[in-house]
Amino acid sequence: MRELADQGKAVVLITHKIADVTACADRIAVMRRGRLIDEGRLGDRSPAAIVTAMVGQAVPPEPADPPPVAPKPLLQVAGLATSPSDSACPVNGVSFAVGSGEILGIAGVMGNGQTALAEALTGLVRIVAGDATLDGISLAWTGEKAPHSDAVAYIPERPIDNAVVADLDLAVNLDLRHLARQDFFPRDGDRNARAAALLSRYDVRPPNPVLPARALSGGNLQKLVVARELSRTPQLVVACYPTMGLDVSAAAAVRRYMFEHAARGAAVMWFSEDLDDLLAYAHRIAVLHGGRCAGIVPRAEATRDLIGRMMTGIAGETLAA
Repeated sequence: MRELADQGKAVVLITHKIADVTACADRIAVMRRGRLIDEGRLGDRSPAAIVTAMVGQAVPPEPADPPPVAPKPLLQVAGLATSPSDSACPVNGVSFAVGSGEILGIAGVMGNGQTALAEALTGLVRIVAGDATLDGISLAWTGEKAPHSDAVAYIPERPIDNAVVADLDLAVNLDLRHLARQDFFPRDGDRNARAAALLSRYDVRPPNPVLPARALSGGNLQKLVVARELSRTPQLVVACYPTMGLDVSAAAAVRRYMFEHAARGAAVMWFSEDLDDLLAYAHRIAVLHGGRCAGIVPRAEATRDLIGRMMTGIAGETLAA
């Protein structure tokens, strides 16, 4: 982009990533809720001032170091494999353990088995070899029914396709996990009141419980799913690109929610291509390449170069789990 600008071309970069702006912009214009909030030379504004203009308030500080991890594994995955018929890139022979209170980052170039692994752990595809147990209970789909889901929270990578029913209203989407246990004629007033409280707490806009899910933007759909999944007390959180499409304030809030669950003792699996997040917040980082685990690196030993090489399959050696 700098080369294009240096050639005399006009370049407009639309992004919510401050690092991209500071890397190449000359001037900046900040929009919020359809209005121009600020405009001027980039050098006259600090990153914090830009963020405040974007979200309308100062962003709370990011979480500190990850919470301590219990020594006993809560989630144990041993030789897990999925069927090629269930996903474009299945996983094969994946093994790792996640302790109570641990955040395990899952890194990898998209399409290297992340979706298959997440869906196997959440009961959406069958485990054809190996096993995964949560607090000693198998998560494998028996063929008769999926494993119990109350203990597992799942934020998939494409909410509009995999996490909501687009034509149902927000209140029903927030209640999807409980539909089977509800009265045949539920009390809409009570449901809408609960939904309104969650929409407000998780800053879903507009916070209208009777609005259909398809009316929300991508970022607000993401926050809707986060509200449904992380407002509970699961033992396992499987979060796939949970901050994708969110502004800096909403992304910081999602990171705090995941820290809160880890501090409560849940096992958290954080799938991301954003190495900055994983290097900053995960206790360890596991790398998927070609459907296999290329290695697991403790946070203290992880670098962008090492993780990047493992993601592309050119690491000098495979690291043991």
